[in-house]
Amino acid sequence: MAKKTQSKKIVAVVGHCGMDVPFMTETLQDNLPPTVEVVRVNDLATAERLASDPNATLLINNNLIGSVGYDDPRGVDLIRSLKAKQAKAKLVMISDYDEVQTEALAVGGIRGMGKSLLYQNGAEFTDKVKKLMSQRKPRQPRKTAEALTV
Repeated sequence: MAKKTQSKKIVAVVGHCGMDVPFMTETLQDNLPPTVEVVRVNDLATAERLASDPNATLLINNNLIGSVGYDDPRGVDLIRSLKAKQAKAKLVMISDYDEVQTEALAVGGIRGMGKSLLYQNGAEFTDKVKKLMSQRKPRQPRKTAEALTV
């Protein structure tokens, strides 16, 4: 009987600024198991490709300004767009703002955490990422009455 192989897990750091990306990537690489690949994403095509992978977790920045190919610089709008394309990956909002986390949740994203935690306690930030990686993916957001009348 053939042994079932499990696909490699991927954590994608999406749309973060040049200062945060190296620190976040290094922190995750140092604290996640070597079986998890940590990648940097600053273009829409790669974000869309990874969003179709059920083994991927995308850590999406609240503000995508400076990232190549995003029509709208808001991370919430990227989550909305990826969900509309039937994303299979976990789409996690990275923001210190509760209202942004709530909005991301409403469009089908996963409530994440802020960058302040990354800088205060990288191991705790990574532990939260591990938990997010193992949780079930949320269902597609429900259509609201407003969305149905358009």
